[in-house]
Amino acid sequence: MAINQEQITEALLSYIKKNMLDDAVIFDETTTLSSVGLDSVSIIDMIVFIERKYGIVIEEKDMLPENFHNVESLVRCSMSYL
Repeated sequence: MAINQEQITEALLSYIKKNMLDDAVIFDETTTLSSVGLDSVSIIDMIVFIERKYGIVIEEKDMLPENFHNVESLVRCSMSYL
């Protein structure tokens, strides 16, 4: 079964909401990560989550700020490895 962008988005949003944000924080795939207090350590945690869950390794060449602006951009980057 092929993994699609929507599945990764939902899994990552769920992971972030459960492990990184207070329940009161309104957050979706277009929310800027820094606007809700997610920092570089949080981004590393998200990357490790995606890599382990989907068996990929995001290469250093893709460790660019534009790939970590929001969940949507991180998922888009991740899709290139699937």
